[in-house]
Amino acid sequence: MTGKTFDPNQPGLNPENCGYALRLFKINIVEEILEVKNPKSKHIEAKISLNGLKGIMLGSSAKTLIKLKRSSTTKPNQEINKLISNDFIPFTLLYQEGNMELIAPNFQTYKTLEGGLEEILKYRKNLNSILMYIDQ
Repeated sequence: MTGKTFDPNQPGLNPENCGYALRLFKINIVEEILEVKNPKSKHIEAKISLNGLKGIMLGSSAKTLIKLKRSSTTKPNQEINKLISNDFIPFTLLYQEGNMELIAPNFQTYKTLEGGLEEILKYRKNLNSILMYIDQ
């Protein structure tokens, strides 16, 4: 870590300059876990139980940015550039064993992760059978 704190409102500051690095998230349907991988080494750095996921926590700057994105994109198909522009959204993934500080590179990536997490939480009781169905 560089000691810098990432602030999405500070122009020109990238998360990499503050010690963050790109990670890939993949659902392992056999083990029912969320794997966090380093894309360069393909090494699994963390395994989070899908049943242990609790939700997402947003800071005030992220809440403001998301509110602006939602209100400024009334016609998503015509305003796709507003959804995929590099407006970094910092958030915390909460799970049973702790939490993980993350930054989505844009609003669309954040919404995709948030939507997937909501579905996992909503159908937690049927998660085992849903994952078995996906595997076929």
